[in-house]
Amino acid sequence: MAFTLLQNPQIRKEQYINAIKYYLNTTSLPIVFTENSGTDISDEFKEEIAKGRLEIITYNGNNYDKNLGKGYGEILIIEHFINSSYLLKTSDFIFKISGRYILLNILSYLKEYQNDNHTDLIVDLKFQLTYSDSKFWGCKPSFLEDYLIKYKTVINDSAGFHFENALCKAVLEGIIDNYSHSLLKFCPRISGISGTKNQKEVDTWIIWYIKNIRHKLRYYLMEKPRVNLPKMPNPLVTIITSSFNAADTIEDTINSVLNQTYAHIEYIIIDGGSTDGTCDILKKYDGHITYWVSEPDNGIYNAWNKGLKVAKGQWIAFLGADDIYMNTAVEQYVNHIENDEQWDKLEFVSSKIEYVDKQLKRLKIIGEKWSWKKFSNYMSTMHSGMMHNKRLFEKYGNFDESYRSSGDYALLLKAGKNLNTSFLNEITVKMRQGGMSSNGLFIYKEDLRAKIESNNIPSLKAYFRYALASAMYHLRNILKR
Repeated sequence: MAFTLLQNPQIRKEQYINAIKYYLNTTSLPIVFTENSGTDISDEFKEEIAKGRLEIITYNGNNYDKNLGKGYGEILIIEHFINSSYLLKTSDFIFKISGRYILLNILSYLKEYQNDNHTDLIVDLKFQLTYSDSKFWGCKPSFLEDYLIKYKTVINDSAGFHFENALCKAVLEGIIDNYSHSLLKFCPRISGISGTKNQKEVDTWIIWYIKNIRHKLRYYLMEKPRVNLPKMPNPLVTIITSSFNAADTIEDTINSVLNQTYAHIEYIIIDGGSTDGTCDILKKYDGHITYWVSEPDNGIYNAWNKGLKVAKGQWIAFLGADDIYMNTAVEQYVNHIENDEQWDKLEFVSSKIEYVDKQLKRLKIIGEKWSWKKFSNYMSTMHSGMMHNKRLFEKYGNFDESYRSSGDYALLLKAGKNLNTSFLNEITVKMRQGGMSSNGLFIYKEDLRAKIESNNIPSLKAYFRYALASAMYHLRNILKR
């Protein structure tokens, strides 16, 4: 293996086998071993490979300019892992460990992540945020391809830009793009031989304990106040509107987006094949709409999912074709998000809505702070114009297109009580009455299904709420007669 003092292939092979056996025996998680010197150890683990517990990827990957150094080889290994691993495709989070090392306190990290599984990046940042410890770190899979791999072209050990520098820059870029980040809460307790130095690295319990005190002090000084972590300046906001035969109202909707005081907006309109002149209006504003298409769809959630496929914003909102944004709505949202103490963890931000009739006359004000207690009973938070971090869709998937009216409720129910939310106490949207969202009895049936399929609400409670809501619906209809 290039750029390492440890050249004995048999010793290297034994170290790999010992490390893999340790993690197989210590954890219950799937393991991917990727190695670039052609050292095939799959015969040692036939049973684990057959069960899908272990995936071994080995290749000859040292044919590159040696002046680029070991750090370049490291990024090539990660790139090969991305392109080759089948286990990666089913993973929500990855812990990356140097192949020869045994992390003696791996279970502490796994427990910590399970207690707070909304973190996107777990990486130590050092030396005035220019360097990251690469022995052990964790990330969501998208981070590798979207942020880290692009630094392959600039990693050059001879020029002083190492893999650790690239990892740090990628992490900071991810944080700016609203990836939630945490430092390592504990000092890694490593046992093994460094391939680079050909030296044994092992911390006795006493030495590790002293290191851990220092590590925890740095963690609480840097992580708890969340100092020095950059906020995203002027994040791109995507607004998606689905429409079908909305010629009477959609121009007001379009203008309410175009007249926003916030500049960094992309506007996407997905039309379902309108025949009433809607497309003529869309053509009129073609130079101001980022992307629009008119074609048959399978309902509002199919249209929204089409919009999500082309959306590039860190924050995404869905505005009805008959709804109107207040001029400062998006700017108020962005300011609110940036001033929130948990800005980098937020997934959903709601506000107040002015519910109006077809002539835009106010009927009532709707909207309150999100709480799981209420939300588990009914859709207590209005959805029009609300802000969703793109991380929400990466974590829980897009909208279930089999719903006709409660797909937005179903998506948020997947997160359950763990949904990271905030509330903007301002009116941001005028929402016209009418449409599928006004069909009460149909919504109650879909809400019941969403609650049961979420697995976050007891079935008995869900059926009780459905029976109560249905009874009230019929009672109101009787009283109207």
